[in-house]
Amino acid sequence: CILAVKKGKSYSQLIRMIEPYVHEFIFTAFTSDIPDTVYTAADPQILANATRRQYRVVPSPKRALSEAKTVSRKTGFPVLVTGSLYLVGEIRSFLKQRRIH
Repeated sequence: CILAVKKGKSYSQLIRMIEPYVHEFIFTAFTSDIPDTVYTAADPQILANATRRQYRVVPSPKRALSEAKTVSRKTGFPVLVTGSLYLVGEIRSFLKQRRIH
């Protein structure tokens, strides 16, 4: 599970709800490319402190996707991207770019 949330948003309950279904968390951040707008992700290490599951902290969402795909190939589990729609959008754009190239 790749997870990032916007700074200031509640995350503990989300993590607790999905923990039973997650093999491993990859906590990351997201960036905003919308002009004149600054969206700040919560510190991934702080998110990691809320779980009892195995986790990694990977600040780069692109790298987090790469690592999640590696884990998915080894375990057979799907990759879940959740938390912030900013993160989901960023991961989605990486996946679209791969199809084009």
